[in-house]
Amino acid sequence: MSLIRQFQLSLISLVALLVVGLLGYHLIEELDWFDSLYMTVITLTTVGFGEVKPLSDAGRAFTVVMVLVGVGVAMWFLRNLV
Repeated sequence: MSLIRQFQLSLISLVALLVVGLLGYHLIEELDWFDSLYMTVITLTTVGFGEVKPLSDAGRAFTVVMVLVGVGVAMWFLRNLV
């Protein structure tokens, strides 16, 4: 697979993960769209500023999956970027 194609796929995966996070926090935690985006970004960047509100058990499980998948996708994207 060409380097450009690998970069494109990793970028699409990163954007898809942002969309999944946005929808997940909006549906699971009933956050508004901006707070859902905020939670997704701080989760994927592993900044750890804290939640907008305390998360339910389902929200915490979703966050664990987002972190595990997000770190892998971010590393793949950065590898293809360099």
